[in-house]
Amino acid sequence: MIGKIKRLNFNSLFALNIFGIIVTSCFFKNYFFIVTFLLSFFVTSFCTKKGLKIIKKLNLLQTIRTEGPSIHLRKKNTPTTGGIFIIVPFLILLLVISLKFFSLN
Repeated sequence: MIGKIKRLNFNSLFALNIFGIIVTSCFFKNYFFIVTFLLSFFVTSFCTKKGLKIIKKLNLLQTIRTEGPSIHLRKKNTPTTGGIFIIVPFLILLLVISLKFFSLN
């Protein structure tokens, strides 16, 4: 969906997220949010980069049928399971945050 909106590209959304996290951290006077966000961002970036190489090595790429529209042919060799390398670090981030703030101690 982001690709269809010309005004909201990756850089503007990333800047908006950083701004929101800085404001939240300053408002609550807790800089754990910034550290956790940056750590999860870099871990996700690293996992995605390495994961795409694994996906290509295992040949888990998009297959396009010839009966479909010709515009779909450009999707050939697109990795199909790349989201798992984004979702897993995100879930680990949620686990770390929940253990930090919702522990029963």
